[in-house]
Amino acid sequence: MRKPSNRDDYELRDQYDLSKMTIVPKGRYAPHRRVGKNVVVLAPDVAQVFSSDATVNAALRLVIQMNQVTRKRGNKTGRASKSRPRVNSPARLSVRATT
Repeated sequence: MRKPSNRDDYELRDQYDLSKMTIVPKGRYAPHRRVGKNVVVLAPDVAQVFSSDATVNAALRLVIQMNQVTRKRGNKTGRASKSRPRVNSPARLSVRATT
């Protein structure tokens, strides 16, 4: 394909015949360039809340930090703590009334 003689003549065509265009191979280093460029598609309702990718990353980092803090603060015995009955619970009031 020749370069246009004048820069003003370089414009896009209205239509292109894709059958006449050659397919460019990806090359042997294409998989290596793709590493680290993961694309995550957000749901439309989530995408409306965040204005940019930086805000999404900040929110996700905050969630990660909160998860790490709750893991560190977890119950050290591994068992759930027993709940204490309330002082004025209905069960205690009925016991007091009968005695």
